[in-house]
This record gives sequence, C-alpha cells and structure tokens, in this order.
Amino acid sequence: MPARLLFFCLVLLIGYTGDATAQYTLTPEDIYVGTPVTITLAEPADTLTVTYRPNSSIATQEFLLTNGQQTVEWIPQQAGVAAISTPSGGAQNVSVRFQSSPVSGIFVLFLAGFILFGGVIFAFIKLFKNSPEKLDPEIRPDT
Repeated sequence: MPARLLFFCLVLLIGYTGDATAQYTLTPEDIYVGTPVTITLAEPADTLTVTYRPNSSIATQEFLLTNGQQTVEWIPQQAGVAAISTPSGGAQNVSVRFQSSPVSGIFVLFLAGFILFGGVIFAFIKLFKNSPEKLDPEIRPDT
C-alpha cells in the first residue's frame, strides 16, 4: 500500500507543470492568414519578432517595430505555427489558420484515399480471382 501511494505521488509531481500564463495577449484569439491581430505585450519593447515554422529548416522571421509601446498590430502572412517573441522575454507559440480549406489539401486527401482503397480492392480481386471450388464432403467420404 505505501509503495502504491508513493508511486501515485511521484506521478503527480512529474505531471504537475504549474500554472501556464501567456506572455502575450492576442485579440482575437483565433488567428487567420490576412486578418489583423492586436498583440499586447507584458512590458514595452522595441521590436517583436514573429518566426514562422520555428525550429525547422524553412523558418522565416518577421520583425515588427513597436516603438516602445505595449500593443502592436500584426497581419499573419503564412499558415502554421508561429513563435512570437521579444528580445527581453520568452517566446509563445501560436497557431495561424487558413481562412478556408486549401484546395490542394483536399485534392491530396482524395488522391490518398483513392490509392489506399483502390489498392485494397485490387488486392482482394487478385487474391480471390482463382480460388479453388469448395468440396462437398458427401462426394468424398473417405477423406
């Protein structure tokens, strides 16, 4: 019993991360490509850095001048994960969404489904095409 209680307490301590508070407040909270977003900083800063696709080989940065103010307007240019940071503070990841579903994504989805289910149908046809006839046990009672 004490070992289970100790294990349970250990799991709780490992899983506890504390209260997560946002360093930057975004208005509106749902961010879309081409829609202006107002970012409120925790403390005034000179620049705000927006990194599209952080920690990847194709990451791009956009620098926004805040002129020492706590609010800045940002218009996202690319969909995906973007990291907002200031030189004095940490970074906060936000998700930038498309206004509508991209046509190329829907096309790729249907193409993948066609290849997947088409391959399954083709495999079943090849598998059962020349299947042997079922034998009637009454015809061959000796086996």
